[in-house]
Amino acid sequence: MITRKTSHGTVMDEREVVSIEQAITAFTEFGAYVNKAEHEWGRLVPGLAADVAVFSRDLLTASPEDVLHDTRCDLTIRGGEIVFDRYGETAH
Repeated sequence: MITRKTSHGTVMDEREVVSIEQAITAFTEFGAYVNKAEHEWGRLVPGLAADVAVFSRDLLTASPEDVLHDTRCDLTIRGGEIVFDRYGETAH
């Protein structure tokens, strides 16, 4: 679960925890919805535009601490083009 934790480790309002799946959905699908673009982007399905980020670990199984402190973006695809490749193998 994801919490709002201070730098001293205090969890702020434990009733407001969310799962990593809920957090990802909030930034993707719900982000498209509030921008009235849910029929254009926000989900990885045929027919919708998608920007994709590939991370150094599985965000769904890693602990929140590992995601926060030891996860890197390895590849970013925007508008069908690779715009970032950590290892320089495919970026233009």
